[in-house]
Amino acid sequence: MGADCGTKHVGACKSWIDDELDALGEEGAHIPRPSGCCEKDAAERAEATRMIGELLSQDRTNVRTTIAREATHGAEYAHAANAGDDDEDDWAKTDDDEDEDGALRAIQEARLRELKGAAAVAAAEARRARYSEIKESALGETLKASTRVVVHFVLEGAEQCARIDEVCDDLAPVFAKTKFVRIRPRDDSAAMRKYRIPALPAVLVFKRGRLMFSTYALDDFGGAENFEEERVLRWLAKHDAIPGHPLADKTRAVESDASSDDENAQSDDDDELFGVNAPCETCGRTYPHKHIRALRHGESLRQPEDSDSDDGF
Repeated sequence: MGADCGTKHVGACKSWIDDELDALGEEGAHIPRPSGCCEKDAAERAEATRMIGELLSQDRTNVRTTIAREATHGAEYAHAANAGDDDEDDWAKTDDDEDEDGALRAIQEARLRELKGAAAVAAAEARRARYSEIKESALGETLKASTRVVVHFVLEGAEQCARIDEVCDDLAPVFAKTKFVRIRPRDDSAAMRKYRIPALPAVLVFKRGRLMFSTYALDDFGGAENFEEERVLRWLAKHDAIPGHPLADKTRAVESDASSDDENAQSDDDDELFGVNAPCETCGRTYPHKHIRALRHGESLRQPEDSDSDDGF
């Protein structure tokens, strides 16, 4: 006779004691019956749960574990919040957007490397750019190696030449694209004969290997008595030796271009430019100039509106 917990006795269990008391009938009616086991077990479980909860709340080990867990979760929450601020817009990015960002970064890095390389080259050129003395025999190679070359043919013992040297010393590292050199010509100087240098000192400006401008005997620098370094600087700036200098003349002197085949050029531009590489054979002038042809007799009196027709006469 085991315990029988049926639906008819919800909340109470019928054990063998109940069976025996039922068999006694009225004789066992005065004997008290035990309380239902289900209700007793439920009450015991509830009491045990309450006691365990109180014990756990007083356990220092559990208190420390709870505090550590809360601190860890708080730090993770703060980190997630900060990361959320940085990645607020990243969630909407597609793979194409990420590819474009990567390509843009690659372009920026390549451009940065290019700029750094250019800056390094410019710095190296500036370190190498200096006013130096060369031999006459090295002039040809120097003219081939540089687009612009300023050559100072010095007169030994002249104080003015030392002052021209100082100007060139200052300009050479600043205008690295122009090569500044000095030459001490020999008595039988081939360079002086080639470029028809009549007197020393002389300063010559070459461009792409061609002699463009020249000055002799300090004529453009105030002469021996009134020499000024400022005039040397202005002369070089005016004749395109130091492009970009504040004193550079924006209205450059006209340069001849023998290779020009422009058929639409003005007739004045087609005229030959004399005195560029050597003194003019006709008039002896050394600076660039043109020879204007003389007008035929009576042509200067002709007016544009005049007609060749003899109508009315």
